[in-house]
Parts: sequence; structure tokens; C-alpha cells
Amino acid sequence: MKLHKLITTTSLAMIVSCLAAQSNSTLHKTYTEHKNIGPSINRAIQISATFIGAPYSEFLLGDGPNSNLSPKPIYRLDKFDCITYVETVLALTYTTNPQDFSYKYKDIKYKEGKYDFFHRNHFTNIDWNKNAQTKGYLTDITTSILSRNSRPLATTAATLIDIPSWYNKLSNNANLWHKYTGVTLTNEARQQLITHANNARPMTSIIKYIPAKLLLNSSGKLNYQTLKALPKITVVEIVRTNWDIKKHIGTNLDVSHIGFLINDGKTIKLRHASETHGKVVEVSLSKYLAIQSKQQSFAGLNIQKINLN
Repeated sequence: MKLHKLITTTSLAMIVSCLAAQSNSTLHKTYTEHKNIGPSINRAIQISATFIGAPYSEFLLGDGPNSNLSPKPIYRLDKFDCITYVETVLALTYTTNPQDFSYKYKDIKYKEGKYDFFHRNHFTNIDWNKNAQTKGYLTDITTSILSRNSRPLATTAATLIDIPSWYNKLSNNANLWHKYTGVTLTNEARQQLITHANNARPMTSIIKYIPAKLLLNSSGKLNYQTLKALPKITVVEIVRTNWDIKKHIGTNLDVSHIGFLINDGKTIKLRHASETHGKVVEVSLSKYLAIQSKQQSFAGLNIQKINLN
């Protein structure tokens, strides 16, 4: 019998409670170590480096132990996937004490001040980016990146995000639901998903990106001149076009990964929670782009500024 079938509601609550205690201990330690640095770019750089080496794991989080749909912890500081790593670093950067972290993290993770599955920012560009930009955490600077003759390098991708189909896929695929939430698909959850599917509408996601071919030279090395004006740290997203995954999750997507670009004045590195490496790592952006460029769907990079000095 699979492990998830043996986990009762009571034992799941105990697991969540233990993880919360562990995360709170790490939270206080992190704030103690960085207490002399207020919200700033330097704070973001230092805190993002703090978690290098932390294990990678997908679909770690939910909406807290009181959720009837996804009762996994709202946040963890011991393991990350790509988006939770970025969310955690931003929340730690923008707050100055442990007591405010939870609010800031939820403010980034959810919309409309409601902390449940249906108000979580599931889709990167139409949900997560829009929320972070509207609330002032990030600003998209992709179109400000210019060529040597001062022309914008960015182009645009348009992808239909089929939200109703995604909900419907979750409502009739117990394995996919368990992957997202960690719990069994109940009749109550199925009905809520169907209801939201009926009320939702597909949305076209419009995202700006710098084409990969403009970032690498003929030798496969990073064209640093293109990105040298970037701030010391930015949020970067891997944009894909014609990425056909609808049969797997119910919708196609336009962003496959997120992390931080680190500009040290000489080159650019990617600091991110990597499934390939199984942990949070810092790697050469040129090597990462060279690997990604072998995939037909890979289009380029969307870059966002953290709104701090």
C-alpha cells in the first residue's frame, strides 16, 4: 500500500506541526544572521545565498493545516522547489522580523488577501507575476534591456492558459491531485474543482522575453554586454513557446522555471532550486542557457527587478 494512503488526517496535522516548528527555528536563525541589513538588494543577495545546498523537492506546500483541500504547510525553509525558493527569499528580504514573514510570504503567494487553494497564484505570468508587480515587489524590466545600438531586444509570447481545463483535469485525476496537494481526492474537493472550472475562463498570457539566441554568442558563451546593466540580483523566468503539456495537466504553460540572476560585474550566474542538481545551486548562466537551448520549446528569459535599492 502506498504511503499516502496510510497517512491519517491526525498524523498529517502532526507532520505539518513539526515542519512548522522546524521552519520557525530556521526563520529566527536567518533573521538573527541578517539583522543588521534592512530590506535591500544586498539583503536579497545574502539571503538567497543562505539556502544554497538546501534540498530540492516538488509540490511541498499547501494552504496550511486548516485547509480542507491542501493541508500541507504554507511555507518551509528546509526544502524548496523553484517557486517556493524565490517566494521565501523575497519574503525574507522584504521583512525585518520573523513575526512579519508569514504575512509577507502569503501576500506574495496568494491574491485578494484570501489564503486558499483557489486564490493561490498557480500560474506564473497571469497570477504570480501580476500579483508581485501589482503589489510593488517586482517590476518587469525585460523591455528595458537594449542592444548595442539602443534597440529593445525583447519579443512577446502569447499562450492560452486553459484554467477550466486544468481544474477539470485535477477533478478527475486522483494521482495528479495527490501530487499537487498530498491528500486523497475527495468528493467535496472534486465538486469544488468542478464548480470553479465552470466559473473560470481561459486566459491568454502575454509575456515579454529576451530570445536565447541574443544571449549567447557564436561560441556558446554568454554575451555579457547584453546583460551587464542588470541590477546585482533580479528574478528570472524561463519562457517557453509551443510547450505542449496540456495532455498532462489540462493546459499549456509559458514559464517552466524561476530563479535569480546574480550580476557580479563580470558575468551572470543563475541561483535557483534545481531539479537536475537536486538542491539550490548557483551555476553559470551561459552553461544553463546552452543546455536549455537544445530543447525546442525554450524561448528565452523574462527578467524582473526587485523594487529595493
